Amino acid sequence: MKNYPYKDNAIDFVVLWVDSSDSKWLAEMAFWKEKLSGEKVDIDTARYRDWGLFKYWFRSVEKYAPWVRKIHLVTNGQVPDFLDLSNSKVQLVLHKDFMKASSVPNFNSNAIEMQIPYIDDLAEQFVYFNDDMFLVDYVKPEHFFKEGKRVDLFCERSFMRYYDSIFYRIIAMDRHILNEYVKREKRRYIKRIGFKKWFSTELPFNYLVSNFFYFLLSGKFVGFSIEHGASPFLKSECIESIGQFEKAFDDTINEKFRGPNQINQYLFRYWSILKGSYIIDKKAGCCFYTIDDLKRIQKGFEQGFKYPMICLNDSSNIKDFDKTKESIVEILDKWLPDKCSYEK
Repeated sequence: MKNYPYKDNAIDFVVLWVDSSDSKWLAEMAFWKEKLSGEKVDIDTARYRDWGLFKYWFRSVEKYAPWVRKIHLVTNGQVPDFLDLSNSKVQLVLHKDFMKASSVPNFNSNAIEMQIPYIDDLAEQFVYFNDDMFLVDYVKPEHFFKEGKRVDLFCERSFMRYYDSIFYRIIAMDRHILNEYVKREKRRYIKRIGFKKWFSTELPFNYLVSNFFYFLLSGKFVGFSIEHGASPFLKSECIESIGQFEKAFDDTINEKFRGPNQINQYLFRYWSILKGSYIIDKKAGCCFYTIDDLKRIQKGFEQGFKYPMICLNDSSNIKDFDKTKESIVEILDKWLPDKCSYEK
């Protein structure tokens, strides 16, 4: 085995969770919402509410990725009632344990995500999950990392048509920060990455066409495709990018709520791409659903998914939360009905 710069090829998982029914947390969030009421922030309930699906996340990890070294569960102090903290693979990580004191308390996923690399005892190789991203098939460590590099599937792509969305405004800020660094020398960086990689036939055809098109069209990066699934990172690369973009990092982590002029963890990925520190794999995608798309989700569990990971994304447009929750819990309980070792 090659001498990679990490111990025993270990891979950790990191996942964020919040109990949106916790009265103490709700009161604290209300206080800061009132205090910052004049600012444009993202306080949509869909960013926080709990669907009662988190135990299936742990069940899927145990079944499909039993090789994971450690799961770092990041919360503000809350603990899921089903979770067995005596499991040696689980580390409960409180915000105050790894975030700068000036940024706590915090209700901003961007601020929390950007400080993940400072979690104590975090492996050099780690995979960041949201709690709505589930493994649905067996994955090997090579699904996330190969030869000491991240596995990725991406293309250069513009998202300007979505600019009214706060999320895509944040992605646009990531892109802006990256272009400030590149200084209109995109092609030189692509050459350094390698044309064989940038225009690899391993990419899906539409990704390849997009890379060719924007290579010819623009001297700046217009953006990168978003694979809305778990993201593999190298801790050292994340910390390196924080040092490179320190002002944007500091501005973001001190914001209590998510807002349009911040950066997020996608910048870690963009930095890795810029360095050419990735390996292309067609299987690195994720099947994306809004959580109320019950027929398509049910069909996927019955007939199989294109990728070994799915995202069941919340939506502000869900009209009957309780009924939808009951239906999605029923689907997942049929899929993984048995308790795992992470549960009491």
